[in-house]
Amino acid sequence: MKKILRSEYLPVLLLIAVNLVVGTLTLSHYGETWDEQNYYFYADQSLKAYAGLFQPGFIPTFDPTLRYYGPVFTMPAVLLWRAFPGIVISDFQHAINWLAFQAALVTFYLLARRWLDGWASFGATLLLAAQPLLWGHAFINPKDTPFMAGFLACIYSGLKMVDALDNMDSPPPGPERFTTDILRRDLAALRPSTRRLLAVLTAGGILAAAALAFLLNAAWPEIPPAFRDDASAAELTIYLRGLAAQLRGLSFLALFTWLILRWLALARLPFTRAALTGEASAYIRSVWRCLRHPAIFIAGLLLGLSLSIRLLAFAAAALVGLLLFLRHRADFLPALTAYGLVSLPVMYITWPYLWQEPLVRFLVALRVMANFPWPGRTLFDGTYYSPEMLPNHYLPTIWGIQLTEPLLALALLGLLCFMVLAWRRRLGRDLGPVISLWLLLPLSAILLAGPSLYDNARQLYFILPPLFLLAGLALQALFGWIRHKVPRAALLLLAALPGWIGIASLHPYQYIYYNRLVGGTTSVERRFELDYWGLSYRETAAYLNAELSQGARALVIGPEASLWRFTRPDIQVVGEAEAGDLPVPFHLVGLTRNDADLLYFPDAPVIFSVERQGATLSVVKLIEERQP
Repeated sequence: MKKILRSEYLPVLLLIAVNLVVGTLTLSHYGETWDEQNYYFYADQSLKAYAGLFQPGFIPTFDPTLRYYGPVFTMPAVLLWRAFPGIVISDFQHAINWLAFQAALVTFYLLARRWLDGWASFGATLLLAAQPLLWGHAFINPKDTPFMAGFLACIYSGLKMVDALDNMDSPPPGPERFTTDILRRDLAALRPSTRRLLAVLTAGGILAAAALAFLLNAAWPEIPPAFRDDASAAELTIYLRGLAAQLRGLSFLALFTWLILRWLALARLPFTRAALTGEASAYIRSVWRCLRHPAIFIAGLLLGLSLSIRLLAFAAAALVGLLLFLRHRADFLPALTAYGLVSLPVMYITWPYLWQEPLVRFLVALRVMANFPWPGRTLFDGTYYSPEMLPNHYLPTIWGIQLTEPLLALALLGLLCFMVLAWRRRLGRDLGPVISLWLLLPLSAILLAGPSLYDNARQLYFILPPLFLLAGLALQALFGWIRHKVPRAALLLLAALPGWIGIASLHPYQYIYYNRLVGGTTSVERRFELDYWGLSYRETAAYLNAELSQGARALVIGPEASLWRFTRPDIQVVGEAEAGDLPVPFHLVGLTRNDADLLYFPDAPVIFSVERQGATLSVVKLIEERQP
């Protein structure tokens, strides 16, 4: 017991325990977001694809938009709902999301301990857990906060993989490496006539290999039309399908050329053959040695699962690969090969959409995800923008008013500490590249290029953790002056207090939090986005269940599933497409997003509204007669 109480991990474990208790008690308060129903449908389609492997003639279908994401994080919720259909499916998903966030907190703490002491690491973790914005998304968001957790896991496990190579035994010395001198030695030993004959045979063999590759590629069976994916991004898909065929032909050419050279040329060049064979064997042994190491296998597994959430996980792999190259150039290629040999099959197995045309569909998904075509509008400082037309200062402004003031102050101080330590060359190992490539470089690119963003830039939460690392650097500097535990603990409590107040006062809509730099959530109605995902419809449904008579009708503006999931079975819930056939009287349910509450039946009385801190999220209107 004393050992546990003295453990440096005790504070973060207590934090996780408190979060789990709070999450269990409040889980059913959170509504279903706009996209969730589509995600469950897509996950169900993906699960049916696994069953279809044992059903001859089965043709899988996938959601035309969501298939460009992997389904790995929503399939468990569908499986649980199949086993327990009496529980709301979104509650299952929200519980999984919440557990992923707790895993992210633990991973972040372990990552921070790489460079910071225990107090600073826990302080940074506490700030991460106390952000109302992330607290809310940790329940409701099946994409961005789980991906943040996956990205964190990729960085942490990748760094552990790089460290593991420090302690791996060096491979035994291989045979003599191939050089042109070895080839010259072999050629010098041959008669001139033999050299000429060998050159002719080799050239003829390569031509024969090219012909064989062409014939085999031409005879390769095409994907049946029923299994093709030309529904969206059609021009890109067709182009890439032709490109994939060319790559397949080149692969055949390379294979057959090697076989010809192996049989004709290398058979008469013993020293060259020995050197090349020895290098290939040594490389394969090095890859196998890396595959057997737990740290490399776990890093590859986590990368594969993260790729099956969003392909942006390749950015984490690129950062890890760079650090691997800088620290282990001799083992770089074998380790990177092992990393890919684990991660890519995991991604493929957990993403059924890729199965039919792996290369083509992967490249299409990569291209679509690079600039996702979202058709809506974003409210920013009182003006509606299309996603690609947002001003360049959109991201720093949104984060500056949605994160808590103590975090912002500590992050700025931490950035100053980072620059001073970098100038003095006293940064912890790898901290410079991690902060620069994970946070500073992406932020700079976003500010300059202005990519398509929406929904308060929730897609970029995966680059937030380095901001908390900077806050941890600031705390470590402050704790250098504050030696006693009590004032240290008081400082951490004060830093977390604004976030806790926001979490409690906005519950269960913490994701609409705005700090006092913009006047708080009270001041942002009609200026910035609030309940853009329709979360408040669960509270609205509770009102309708209590007040509406048997067989009443409700017209929903926005996500229908976010309402009908929680209404009584006898209440008829219809969407905008069916509004013209709906007889009066009925109730209209609308969000304040896109001013739907003002545009639809503007003269009808509001009989109920969901509000937090004076900001209206959604309304119910009684419609007793049609308006011209």
